[in-house]
Amino acid sequence: IAPAFSTSPQAVRSSLLPSDPPGSFQVILSTSVDGGRACPVVINITRSMAPQCAELFWSMVREAPTTLRQSAFYYMRPGVFVEFSLGGSASRANFHPAHMASERNDRGVVSFAAERGDVSSSRLVISLKANPHFDELGYIPFGKVVSGLETLEELHQPHVGDFSVSDVAYLYNQKGISWLRAVDPEVSTILNVSVVFQGSSNFHPPVCGSSSENGFLLTLRKTLGEVQAWAGGSVALVAMLSVLGSGVLVYVCCFLRRYQKIKRMIRYSRELEESGVEMVYEDDNTNHERERTSSVPVNPAEYERRLNEPLKPDVNG
Repeated sequence: IAPAFSTSPQAVRSSLLPSDPPGSFQVILSTSVDGGRACPVVINITRSMAPQCAELFWSMVREAPTTLRQSAFYYMRPGVFVEFSLGGSASRANFHPAHMASERNDRGVVSFAAERGDVSSSRLVISLKANPHFDELGYIPFGKVVSGLETLEELHQPHVGDFSVSDVAYLYNQKGISWLRAVDPEVSTILNVSVVFQGSSNFHPPVCGSSSENGFLLTLRKTLGEVQAWAGGSVALVAMLSVLGSGVLVYVCCFLRRYQKIKRMIRYSRELEESGVEMVYEDDNTNHERERTSSVPVNPAEYERRLNEPLKPDVNG
């Protein structure tokens, strides 16, 4: 049983790892997501899937003690793919694959990108969804993420302007992470790399996701952050809605008062009609009541006209 080897720059030398990769192994990436508390990304590598790519990736892992500080997720399309590299890889030459991969670039698949028909020696790609166009472009799958996809979806998306992914990859590999941090200081990085051989008691993915503490806390912090961002950006909206609501309330109150007044007017008019009292309008617009005999009919047109005017009977008349 082979133990897990940590290739943290403070921990070990690369000589502790053999020069040739085993048939199957795991690479565990700890990221800067959520301050390093997010679930690590666990990648299962099977050498027979794509031997050249597995060997190249293994060499990157062995060099991690000296290159890890240059490792970052330099490009991301949310929900589609993320691209990264383990340290500066400008010195590695691209190569033509010996055979095309039989695996597809489905969700969670780790591949080397292709450039002009050759395999890029530096551009590692993890698909966050099925990407059949990667198959057409010649991306070579050589591993699969078995845990930590939710962490990859939480990576910071670098703001690289109008640069294409190939341009960003070239500039990153030529100028290093300092160039990337100058463009976007919030770029997500790789903090630690661990290797576990198949057969080890540690050869299993960490339990991450909604059922685990890490996954739950990550989801909770994300939700709280979204609520906080929404609340912070909605102060003006809340204030506007408050003013609008106050205006509507005042309008409703005025309408109800006017409605009650109209109802009283109609009720009073009906009482006058039933009691045989006629409404008389003087020249000074003062309303007076006088008794009339019930034999005098009420003029419906005149009554309707007067009903639509405000009534203020003079009880002393």
